[in-house]
Amino acid sequence: MHLNFGKTLLPGTVLALDGIVIETRKPYHHEVNDNINGNYNRKGYFGMIAISACDVWCRFVYSNLEWNGTTNDSVAIRFIELFDKLESGSIPDNLHIVADDAFCATHKQILTHIPN
Repeated sequence: MHLNFGKTLLPGTVLALDGIVIETRKPYHHEVNDNINGNYNRKGYFGMIAISACDVWCRFVYSNLEWNGTTNDSVAIRFIELFDKLESGSIPDNLHIVADDAFCATHKQILTHIPN
């Protein structure tokens, strides 16, 4: 089987986007403005949210690690540079980003699957 990563099954796709919780140690009070519990996520460990994107050649081209472990992906994305580019029209309307349903309804150029 030959894979050609320069083409996409969905024309106009420029990025694939997802968020993940990166496990960390328990933070010190001064590192998180006394909000230690804000870093303890629903999966049962301390962490930070990483929002990252890959291009059609599967290369990481964007990553952001600023959010505590309880932050939802749909909240974190609204405050990153990539979202600002979407909002400002820097990414042409005929191009889009594919993502999982955690990003549903965040922006018209972020395509997610239709939940059942």
